[in-house]
Amino acid sequence: NSHVTVAEVGSLTSLNADVVSAASNKIASDVSLLTTQNFYEVDKNGELVANPSFGTVKVVKESPFTVTYSFGKEAVWDDGSKMDSTDLALAVTAAKNAEFNSIHFGTSLSGASIVGTPKAGDSSLTLQFDKPIADWKTVVDVTVPAHVVGKFAEIGGNVAAVRAGVISAIVEKKTEVLAKLATSYTDAFKPSANVENFVANGAYAFTEVSATKVVLKAQRDYRGLHSGIAETVNVLPFEDNASAYKSVASGKVDVLA
Repeated sequence: NSHVTVAEVGSLTSLNADVVSAASNKIASDVSLLTTQNFYEVDKNGELVANPSFGTVKVVKESPFTVTYSFGKEAVWDDGSKMDSTDLALAVTAAKNAEFNSIHFGTSLSGASIVGTPKAGDSSLTLQFDKPIADWKTVVDVTVPAHVVGKFAEIGGNVAAVRAGVISAIVEKKTEVLAKLATSYTDAFKPSANVENFVANGAYAFTEVSATKVVLKAQRDYRGLHSGIAETVNVLPFEDNASAYKSVASGKVDVLA
């Protein structure tokens, strides 16, 4: 029954940390740190370290600069779906197309191209960059599950079918489907969306989402780099610093981020 209530300043418009506006990006990013993993993460000493249980990143060719991103056994969404090349391909596609409003648009990821023809279910994806980059370990950041984005974009079928549909749209450059995916990339994770859309792969899972409160619960079987400390984390958005400080002073919240 341990719990921590955290005050955040800003509005909550979407919990996809890759697309939200500057006003709410910090809230979504902080929540994402608790609910998702990455190939490399910052440890308690501030050092960037590998997260091998989640996956590996390997430079396979220096010229042209080519990198393979592979998921490990712990890379599983909490609805039971294993993370695969679809999640990676969608993140890359978002970075390369302005319609997705990705914060990675215009970065080094925008200059990446997918090597070969990816298939849903593959555990890895290889990217070729137009020039060597310094951030190759961290450039790919999967913030949301591709099958949730695809389902919201009206790609039908079970999880495998939806993932196959997302890959097909990317590989075959299906304009209409990609446009729906771009909209879904934000809209599927608005606070008003069904809580089932908020699928995690990190130390915490979502139990409640609204514009005024996000409730997270520690995943007891989590084996990643950073495990949960409190069983429940409540995240409360505030309009400004003054109101957030007041809530800390009154004991309504434990800490102001």
